[in-house]
Amino acid sequence: MFPDLALRWSTKPDRLRRVISSIGGTARAVQTRQLNSRQPEFVNASGELASAAPLLPSPGTDRGETVVTSFPATVAIVFAGGRPLATTVGYAFSRRREARPGLSAKTADADINAEISKPWALPPSWKPRSDLRTRLTYQETHGDNFVLNPEAINNESRLSDNGRRAFSFSADTDVAENFSTSFVASRVESFDRNLNRRFTQTVLSAVLHLQFYAGEMK
Repeated sequence: MFPDLALRWSTKPDRLRRVISSIGGTARAVQTRQLNSRQPEFVNASGELASAAPLLPSPGTDRGETVVTSFPATVAIVFAGGRPLATTVGYAFSRRREARPGLSAKTADADINAEISKPWALPPSWKPRSDLRTRLTYQETHGDNFVLNPEAINNESRLSDNGRRAFSFSADTDVAENFSTSFVASRVESFDRNLNRRFTQTVLSAVLHLQFYAGEMK
């Protein structure tokens, strides 16, 4: 695993303290390289399957290499206020290259996510026990996989190209000491560009949470 570089940064800007409470971010770049080898097999004089195992790889040894490179990064901003608005954005990209006898392939994956959350004050006439906590999230993933043929004119053959997008909104609050309620709305879209296929699902749910304590078990 080399190189492996990570950076973390956070600050509270004085000039923008009336608008922004804090800013933070992380970034990383890492590459992992793995080598595999397998000795060739042969049949000895007695007809049993044996394996040549010299100390050093022989010319007939099957050798493979896998290299994975990834770049994840996140940024978080918390705005000023008694009930602050918080935002988080993340992005991650990774590439995988695999080469072994009879196989040469490459894969790329990208992941994007964003989240916005904020508590809201409820009217005092409702006698609320907590704020209304809301959250809006977005997630998207996309990946493709190619097989390489160096002897062909068009040396790339796509095996897969698919992904997923998801929107979600949730709101919850405490009604009583042991009773809370929540509302969730989500829309999930899955797509496969290789097969020209798309599937969308929308879900609305309202949930009541009841917690109770029945005493110690004897």
